Amino acid sequence: MSVSKLNIFSLKKGAIIKIIYWCNHKCSFCHEKDNIASLDYRALKIEDLDEISAWVTENGFDYVILSGGEPTLHPKLVDLICYFQERNIYVVVVNNGTHLHKHDFSKIDKNKITFYVSYHGQREYYNKITSSLDFETVTQNIRELANNFPEVILRCVVNKKNLSTLKSFTEDSLNLSPT
Repeated sequence: MSVSKLNIFSLKKGAIIKIIYWCNHKCSFCHEKDNIASLDYRALKIEDLDEISAWVTENGFDYVILSGGEPTLHPKLVDLICYFQERNIYVVVVNNGTHLHKHDFSKIDKNKITFYVSYHGQREYYNKITSSLDFETVTQNIRELANNFPEVILRCVVNKKNLSTLKSFTEDSLNLSPT
């Protein structure tokens, strides 16, 4: 029996780092939605990275998960990714996919990163769940990621609003990968 890379990866030890506390979505199921909405726009500062990196290394973490809020709203996202990758720390970016196109990812090592993109249903349901009109932007950003990175994982929170369409949504999502 062969063990997939994902299974091995999921057994490693990762540190979650909230790099920003603001989010542009108000997802109906988000456990942080009330906290995020009430916080000021606060972002991790580059000058704090040495201390964080040392802590990650000293505590034996294999990778960091950059999250938030919405990490793609951080103005220095690419610099943060590069900082960890230069120290041989694998990076996972958990995001909602809305602002990926605003970053130039050409500097990062494509083999040392995984993007987890929240993608919660077809247009009608996605827009209701996230309280946004970002479905087309997110869909296009997922296509771009899939064409340029080996590790792109779509995450979908199953709930009453999208349950009836999951089969067709899953089939549609498979068409986002490169041909």
